[in-house]
Amino acid sequence: MLDGILGRGFASKCKSLIKLIKSRIEVIRRKKTATLKFMKKDVADLLANGLDINAYGRVEGYIAELVLSSFYDFVAVAISRRSMFHFCKN
Repeated sequence: MLDGILGRGFASKCKSLIKLIKSRIEVIRRKKTATLKFMKKDVADLLANGLDINAYGRVEGYIAELVLSSFYDFVAVAISRRSMFHFCKN
């Protein structure tokens, strides 16, 4: 489809790169899930001990990690559907 612009062999390179991206995102997602689980427990412990000010700071970090995790989930779904990568077809 875009062989004239992108050159020969682009589709095969694209498909192999998508496979690499999928595996890398899966590793990152597992790591982020573990981090979120730890941070949630940490915030709960801080609140239980009455350290509200410290808990508020940790919640900001938790929200930032949650946003990144959501982004990785979005990218993984987009790659699995290949809706964004329809140009990789021969």
